[in-house]
Amino acid sequence: MEFVVEGTPEVCLGLARSYFESEEWPYSAESSVYGPGITRREVGAIILNRSIWFSGCLGVGAFLLLTIVTGGTFFLLWVIWVIFLKEDFDPQVAVTADAVGPSQTRIVVKWQRRPELAPPVEEWVQRELVENRTAAPEPTATPGRTDQDIPEQIGRLAKLRDAGAITSEEFETKKRELLDRM
Repeated sequence: MEFVVEGTPEVCLGLARSYFESEEWPYSAESSVYGPGITRREVGAIILNRSIWFSGCLGVGAFLLLTIVTGGTFFLLWVIWVIFLKEDFDPQVAVTADAVGPSQTRIVVKWQRRPELAPPVEEWVQRELVENRTAAPEPTATPGRTDQDIPEQIGRLAKLRDAGAITSEEFETKKRELLDRM
């Protein structure tokens, strides 16, 4: 599913990563999060079957022991398994972000082999990034100048010129700039 949201790709991906790492993501206990990567365009979650992974010092020790005892055969079989079952290492759900304007980002939620992973992510994007505008930049509180302010500004510049604070050339240059805005 595709969304266009307010905010930069970096902010959107940072929020997506936080979502995948939070308890709000229903699969957080069984997934690993990756990204943003080198391209800085994607964040995703890989749902791991923990029984196939060696974890901790005991797991690494067992892996090395089996490799030594079998004369490297175990390691060779493990490498073959990794090559042929590579899809277990690919992300099952990912969020990509591409800039479509100065402060707009196109978000695409993709999934592989597990379509049930996408709806929670899509609901989160809809709620947080589209409706709540969580990634939108904060509005700046700069008072806007209007054309009515320009005569006042020229008057202040004239006083500065008369007081000797600015030269006549500086006054004329600034006056032309202000008049060009009208």
